[in-house]
Amino acid sequence: MHRLSLAQLTAIGLTTPEIIYLAAELGCEGVAINPGIIPVDLGGPVSRLDNDPAMRKATAKALADTGVKMDLMDAVGLTPEFSFDANKTQLEIFGELGATMFNIAVLDAEQARVEENLAAVCELAAKMGMQPLIEFFGLGGCVPSLASAMALIETGKFTNLKLLIDTLHLARAGETPADLAKIDRALIGAAQICDGPVAYPGFDEYLYEALYERGIPGEGELPLVELLRIFPPDIIVSPEVPLRALRESGVPVQECARRAIEGSRKVAQMAEMATS
Repeated sequence: MHRLSLAQLTAIGLTTPEIIYLAAELGCEGVAINPGIIPVDLGGPVSRLDNDPAMRKATAKALADTGVKMDLMDAVGLTPEFSFDANKTQLEIFGELGATMFNIAVLDAEQARVEENLAAVCELAAKMGMQPLIEFFGLGGCVPSLASAMALIETGKFTNLKLLIDTLHLARAGETPADLAKIDRALIGAAQICDGPVAYPGFDEYLYEALYERGIPGEGELPLVELLRIFPPDIIVSPEVPLRALRESGVPVQECARRAIEGSRKVAQMAEMATS
């Protein structure tokens, strides 16, 4: 079974140490944590580790107490106002906490600027011994699809760049497991999974579901079993399942996260059975 890593959005509102302890309680091997510097409302507060030494210390203690790994810094945001120095600081902090990967979210429609900043980030990653991953999504940036992400990788300009596959964004790009199966599996560095309807709901609805309201794996229409069979067995799979409506109905975020993790395990087991 793939290594499960609890995502920030699945436990939104908890502090980073609380997310780590919850991951351990739920049997997750790692966590994927947002640094809190991208100016996007994620539906709840996000711990800042760069300007809060006490939070950084508590995070390190939680990792040591539990054996949970800081799998992924989620994410470096390539915005029009991108700051190389600010993101370098974040990567250094997350690297000290054990992270070996980070994903890159493109929130800029200016292709030339994106490519310049992406090249700089990938060069920095090579110097730091970290794995950069490009996450595609059709929410305003110039990397809206698997095809566009692959076009960047295939230029050869971006050192060691691999893909982060989010099952929602793949579906919203109109792409399928068949499209993913055509690429070299070695280029898939990590995955985020959730469920939902296959049909594109419209831009505003897509933005809302992406940030606040995704489906528990196994309870929707996305082809998760087929995708899990394509993902390399040694990558992390991070259930990214914000459940705002359920939380607002009174269900604790810890219980929401448990349901997301259990759903992910069931889908993973189905994928293993289909493969054997």
